[in-house]
Amino acid sequence: MKSLTFEIESNSEIFSLFDKSVKHFFVHKFDPHPVIDWFRADVKLIDGFELKNASVRSMEFDLQTDLDGIKKILE
Repeated sequence: MKSLTFEIESNSEIFSLFDKSVKHFFVHKFDPHPVIDWFRADVKLIDGFELKNASVRSMEFDLQTDLDGIKKILE
């Protein structure tokens, strides 16, 4: 097996790796809060079930976004 390692110094260097012609990006197992800690969030499920201002932790999900979303994640 071969591997490739990049040393990235800034978010702008990471952003330069993205193909700007692609409309949507898929981030598998996105974790907006990598520390196991409690925080407040609204939780919505497909069947219409919704919890407002719930206490959650270890929230991990798949995320589909565009280039603007990628910029916000990197910031």
